[in-house]
Amino acid sequence: MAGFGCVAGVAVLMLAATALGVSAQGGNVFEWDFAARGDAVCTNLATGVTIDNHPPYAMNTAGFSDSHRNIISYDTDDIYALGFEQYSPGEFYLSIYKWFPSNSSAGPSVFQAKGLNTNTVDEGATFTILSNGSLDLRSSDGTLVWTTGTEFAGAVSMEFNMDEGNLILYHSTGAIVWQSIDNNGSP
Repeated sequence: MAGFGCVAGVAVLMLAATALGVSAQGGNVFEWDFAARGDAVCTNLATGVTIDNHPPYAMNTAGFSDSHRNIISYDTDDIYALGFEQYSPGEFYLSIYKWFPSNSSAGPSVFQAKGLNTNTVDEGATFTILSNGSLDLRSSDGTLVWTTGTEFAGAVSMEFNMDEGNLILYHSTGAIVWQSIDNNGSP
């Protein structure tokens, strides 16, 4: 069995590895269908990340640390995780980084969401997977800090490839609408 999970008291359900999906880019993949799943709000808390409307399987089985609060991760060393990475006390980036659950440590980030006026968010900030095909990062007061800006691009699904450290939004034709490796985090 393999799976993904949530922390902070949210039930963790497991999914067989064969149902996780296999990307052309690698095998450790998390997939999200915007129409089937709807919106999901991932909130950065001191106790970890809570996820409203999470799928019926776990999104994070690798846990978290004070400095790296994982949203999507797998309980295997040396693959990528998506989460809130602490910049300084009370300030966090939304980042993609190598994660090592065996000792709750992380490598350098390969992606950081960069806003127009600020790059960091606070405790209580949210990362939202929107059913309109966009991803948004908001501070705890609701101020939009960063977005993929893809709400009118026809994105129908999201994939997080943990082998490559790439977050990808796909059109119904299979074309890539947006991906983190082509966007250094800037809106």
